[in-house]
Amino acid sequence: MRVNLKAGFYDRMHLLIENNLSPLIAKILHPYLLQELQGQAVHLSEKYSRTITDAELFRNLDNDEYQWTILSIDRFSNSGEKHALRQTQLKYINPNRTFSRQSLHIQVARIFLNMDHWQDCINGPNYWFKCNANGKLTVIPR
Repeated sequence: MRVNLKAGFYDRMHLLIENNLSPLIAKILHPYLLQELQGQAVHLSEKYSRTITDAELFRNLDNDEYQWTILSIDRFSNSGEKHALRQTQLKYINPNRTFSRQSLHIQVARIFLNMDHWQDCINGPNYWFKCNANGKLTVIPR
């Protein structure tokens, strides 16, 4: 059994935006998360090399001082990546194709409109979430 020593960080949102989404999402969300939730939004390319593997990324984030939530459209066709993510306590938000195809300003607006809902989900006991076209999250079984 693994004990989560980072439980105090769950009230803050530390959001890592994967390379498959625009870095502008992180730039737009960061000031709000910093001021309102004492959190942060960072694009993967700002924190790590673009060549980092998913398994390395998950390990690094899981060992970081913050409790990270990953926002990514990656569907994990490689079962090794899914397994690596399951071994962590990272939260994972996976936007559906409709959300991913929306313009940047619509994506960001939907995230802002649902920020309280996202915060409640991330602070809850579940780890993986599907994000629908309107920005609402539903639990994905691990």
